Amino acid sequence: MKYILLVITLCLPLFLLGQTEKVVADERLHEVFETTYLDGLVKENPFLIQRWNYYLDHAYYITEDPKMEKHDYPTVKIEDLKNFNILKI
Repeated sequence: MKYILLVITLCLPLFLLGQTEKVVADERLHEVFETTYLDGLVKENPFLIQRWNYYLDHAYYITEDPKMEKHDYPTVKIEDLKNFNILKI
């Protein structure tokens, strides 16, 4: 029993290391940042790349114009919603 538990304990880190997936920077990040900077982040801080990739897709929502007189929001015209880059605004 002790040997089985020892083998499982020693093999568990190997299985966990195999579960990591390769992080790739979104193409829209290359429009804003240099490629060498993004390549360095992929190696040293992949969580930040994942966060930016998520931010590019989920950082905005589209609503109707509230026509409020209190606020003077700038008008943003988006040509293509599929290739919208929030970091360029």
